[in-house]
Amino acid sequence: MKIDDLAIVYFIVFFIMLIGSTLFYRRKSPEFKKKWHVPVTLVNLIVIGGFLFAFAIMLVDSLIHIIPFVLMFIFILYISIFKTKVCGACGKTNQPENLITAPEFCSKCGEKLSQSKFFGV
Repeated sequence: MKIDDLAIVYFIVFFIMLIGSTLFYRRKSPEFKKKWHVPVTLVNLIVIGGFLFAFAIMLVDSLIHIIPFVLMFIFILYISIFKTKVCGACGKTNQPENLITAPEFCSKCGEKLSQSKFFGV
């Protein structure tokens, strides 16, 4: 498979995941959004990570050059899972303010945020 073909497949899959996630969360309760945020994010990131890894393998000469791609993916995974919180009151997804500190309060309604219980934390 050429890189151009892989890029076309990537954008088609990305678009399907975007529409699918939007429809999955549409008109759902805040509790539902909070419960399913981590599993849906993990599935989406694993699919995207697979494509990033495939692109990296096609673009680099040596496997040692893939390390930055892997580190970037791990960082994105960490931020998306552990630093992004869903408000239990209004359902808004709150991103980290400075990539290190998770938000404490919802930016929409001001409610105190708590971490998802998916990993038992």
